[in-house]
Amino acid sequence: MAAYYDSLPPPARRISLREIFLLLVLLVMLVLAIVPFFSKGKTAAASTIAMNNLVQWGIGLNLYLLDHDNRLPSVGPAQPDAELKDVWYNELPPYLSQVPYGKLIAPGFNREDTSALIWKDPVLEKMFGKTREVFIFPFAMNRFLQPVPGQPAYAVYDVQSPRSVVFLSESSSTDPGLLPGAVSYRFNRKIDSPTATARVLFVDGHVGISTREVLSKEQTTAAGEPMPDVSWMPFPGAPIPVVE
Repeated sequence: MAAYYDSLPPPARRISLREIFLLLVLLVMLVLAIVPFFSKGKTAAASTIAMNNLVQWGIGLNLYLLDHDNRLPSVGPAQPDAELKDVWYNELPPYLSQVPYGKLIAPGFNREDTSALIWKDPVLEKMFGKTREVFIFPFAMNRFLQPVPGQPAYAVYDVQSPRSVVFLSESSSTDPGLLPGAVSYRFNRKIDSPTATARVLFVDGHVGISTREVLSKEQTTAAGEPMPDVSWMPFPGAPIPVVE
């Protein structure tokens, strides 16, 4: 009989409350370690979508220039106008089989439609379309390219270095025009840091990434000075924009 009892497995050991607590602590630490990776992944995906959309705007710009003697579209007034002709947000989208701003905000239009893809921004998605009266532009046009309201924007041949001059950059404003101080750095945790980055479409159609330090520099290039690698001014000594 003793041999029989000796052959039985030992009784299961009870887990103490202390061990349960330690296990829970380890699980919480594991979750906290994993969550940032998912967050970074979502941010990277959102940034990629924004960059791809900006590339599409660049394609639309180049097609527009071919039809308009290389003259850039207008910025328009600070309040976007659904009916206004020759402004970038109504003129460029049709070249990409996408809806212009005027149709985008029309009653009954489904903003989830594939013809509105270039207007989407994952970071602004929760704000996108909450009201039909307010629209947030993911990107906005450089106002230095049309400094005087009511007069045409510059032509590409007026721009000293099309590869260096900003055409569109990230924005979180209802204004379709943009000045350096209004650039958005929404893909960065530390948006006030000099190294925070923003995506930029240049006049020549290529897309790049620049920093707050570069994009927020005061535009003081005088006539005769060399153009910087990234500039809001189309040429040295260009006039400061008047915003309506």
